[in-house]
Order: sequence, then C-alpha cells, then structure tokens
Amino acid sequence: MTSTRLVVGQPRSVTQPWLRPVGAEEQEALREWRNAHRDAFFHTDVISPEGQRRWFQGYLQRPEDFLFLVMDRDSPIGCVGVRLLGQEWDVYNVIRGVQSAASQGFMGLGLRMLVEFARDRHDLPVQAVVLADNPAVDWYLRQGFRIVGRRPGSVVLRWAAAASPETGQR
Repeated sequence: MTSTRLVVGQPRSVTQPWLRPVGAEEQEALREWRNAHRDAFFHTDVISPEGQRRWFQGYLQRPEDFLFLVMDRDSPIGCVGVRLLGQEWDVYNVIRGVQSAASQGFMGLGLRMLVEFARDRHDLPVQAVVLADNPAVDWYLRQGFRIVGRRPGSVVLRWAAAASPETGQR
C-alpha cells in the first residue's frame, strides 16, 4: 500500500532531488535509518518493527503530518518530515539514510523543498528542535535556519531565509 499523500516534486534531472511521500513499503528502511542514527534524536530507544508499524498507522491518521523520502532519481537517500503543531510547522525525522557522492547537497535541497511545501499549505513559522550536541545544528544554520532559543539539552531553530539552491549559501 502506498501513501496517498501529495507528491511534492518530480524527478527533474539527474542532478536535482525530489520528494516522494513515504509509504508502508518503506517502513523497514525508515526504521533502520532511524535506529542507525538514534543518538541524534530525543528518543534513543531502538525502534522495533511493531513499533514502526504502530507509528506509521498513527501517522496516516494525522492530516497535517508529512514525511517524505528525499529521492535521487529513483533511489531514496533520506527522509524529511514536517507536522503542524499549534500555529507553527515542526520539522522532524531529517535523516540521511544513504551516503552517495552523486547526491551531495540533496538533503539540504530536500529540506528547503519541505519548508516550501509547508509554507504553501499554511504560511506559518517553521521550526526544528535539535539536540544541542547534534552536529546537524550547523547544517540547519547553513540551510537558512537561525537559533531562536535554547532548552535544556536542545536548540530551537526557526526558518529565517532561503539559501541559494545552487550553493546552499545565503
């Protein structure tokens, strides 16, 4: 069964990523990616296949929760998610699952496509809460987020401006 959620992008060329909604068939790969990087997340327990199935069933019931695969041609290289929490979008489950020399910069482009998708749905602030010691904090800053607050053990980042799609620089 494939998710019926909106396709954000289409494969435009061999050098451009695109986003595809996750489906039931990707749940094992998502679980493996998440478990491999669990130290970068607030919830560090190993996720079981049953736990992943339960999460996915709940996810399908949340109309303003979107998880996409970042695609390099026909191959998923990672995932990016965004969900509406109150009056702002919350970026979550940003995971590079596959290292590929051909897809350098694709996760950043995928994140920016995700932000554009969310803002097109509801023009609200976009934030990410990241563990303070996660090296991804610097990556988010390079993508156009800015630190707007700190919590015990975490950093609150807010989308501030678009970075250049070609360079990833502002």
